Amino acid sequence: RWERYKINQDSLTPRIYWSFAVANGNVYSITQTDAGGSFMIETRVLDASQNFQKFKKISVQSTTALETPRLMSFAVHPSTGNLFILKQRITGTNSTEVHILGAPKYQSFTGQYGTALHEINDFGTWLFFVDSKNDLYCIKRSITGSSKTEIHALSATSQYQKKIINFTTTAFGDTSDPKVWAFAFDSESRDLYGIKRSYTGSKSTEIHRLSAASSYTAFTLQTGTALHETGGDQIWSFAIYKQDLWCIRQAGTGTNTTEIHVLAARYGYKRFTIQSGTALPETPPNLSCRRPPGWCSHPNATFSYVDCDQDGFIDPVCTDLNGGFWVLQSTENCQERVGTSGNTGCKSACTRTQGWCNHPGSTFSLADCDGDNTADPVCTDTKGNFWTLESTKGCATRFGGACRSCSRPPNWCFHSGQDFILEDCDGDGQDDPICSDLNGVLWARQSTKGCTTLHTTGGFPGGCSRPKGWCNHAGSTFTFRDVDRDGKLDPVCTDTAGLFVTRLSSKNCNDQYIPVIPSRLRKAHMETNVSSVRN
Repeated sequence: RWERYKINQDSLTPRIYWSFAVANGNVYSITQTDAGGSFMIETRVLDASQNFQKFKKISVQSTTALETPRLMSFAVHPSTGNLFILKQRITGTNSTEVHILGAPKYQSFTGQYGTALHEINDFGTWLFFVDSKNDLYCIKRSITGSSKTEIHALSATSQYQKKIINFTTTAFGDTSDPKVWAFAFDSESRDLYGIKRSYTGSKSTEIHRLSAASSYTAFTLQTGTALHETGGDQIWSFAIYKQDLWCIRQAGTGTNTTEIHVLAARYGYKRFTIQSGTALPETPPNLSCRRPPGWCSHPNATFSYVDCDQDGFIDPVCTDLNGGFWVLQSTENCQERVGTSGNTGCKSACTRTQGWCNHPGSTFSLADCDGDNTADPVCTDTKGNFWTLESTKGCATRFGGACRSCSRPPNWCFHSGQDFILEDCDGDGQDDPICSDLNGVLWARQSTKGCTTLHTTGGFPGGCSRPKGWCNHAGSTFTFRDVDRDGKLDPVCTDTAGLFVTRLSSKNCNDQYIPVIPSRLRKAHMETNVSSVRN
């Protein structure tokens, strides 16, 4: 019987989460820091009058009373600068709560309310904005009864107990994929701006504006912009101020700072009026939960990374041949959740049934095979067979198919020292068969290339390669994932001792160790003789 290790939060690397807003022409950076149970919110205001090269205000507020920072969202009042903290789960009122920190010091709450909106379990599907009257607008992007994006609004005068807009269906469909859609809100007109980041007809980041006057059923603007498609770069934030689109680039910048790029409405969003570095260093996305020492090391266990809570951060997942399922979700502060059949913690994912995918030559994976944003158990083998347990098909075993992508041919990726992986490597939202070996050779069958095999000794275009002998020590697991959310796959190595190392394209492909490992130990820890076989 596997004796699971209790996770020591103090041993985890502090996780920092960034949010951005624009008010009074200034840029607000809101930082949530979780350092092993000590939660802090830091508000930094980049001063427009100083060309964003100085901070107008820096304020730190302990959030011990609120706890669980990844269950919070933020909005900033467009004129007062008051900070609205939306706590979505584990609340004392059993509802989504509003906690307002008063500007400019942000040291005391000017209001704390339960609301008419229920607690939110599907984190990442909701967005929140505040208008000039302090009314709260709640955007539900997916999992709606109408299969469309919905909008709700709660009035400030009722202390957020009454809805002034209730379950209004918009002209937007499901907008749950953050690589395709982002949103911004005009606090004066209350128009909703859909920012389409990829798969656009104009080959640029597009603006699709829904008017409040039409009850969000009619578009008053649909246009391309001077900004390239940004769906491959999960390092952008967007805001609307005086109808201009403010684009915040958080990492991979030429100035090595967080940058501001403003597209002017008066030029039809075809011209930038501000392009500037700032006093704020680069603010890259977090690196998610770490695999604790001893976690998922029991016999017949399979370790993988899946974004179970759909917040954009990969989560450690463990399954085994007894049907066990465990996950460490970033929205739950990396506390272990033990799943059972039909309630795995990976939304509505199917549970791996006892003994499933245990025959010689088989490889178990998790991938979204039916396109419902839920990871499905997948089994492939060296004979080219393919089985799935799909959530939209009642979790019954299905034989054949290729998980909406390319098949794994017979005898493909079966040699000693090769790792078979299912992951989207061409950016079309469909998982592709990938094979990586200890000599640094890479093969992939991409759905956008007619399933022809890519063969290279480097990494994917724009990404980092796997060096010879990298991630070959006992107890290690190798995979490719987009860790820094820049749209490029990064090599990742974890092991049963708690190691997490990745080679990030946004960090010049240098090894990034989490936690830090002394340099004298790194080579021995990561590499063995290339001809040896991984345990």
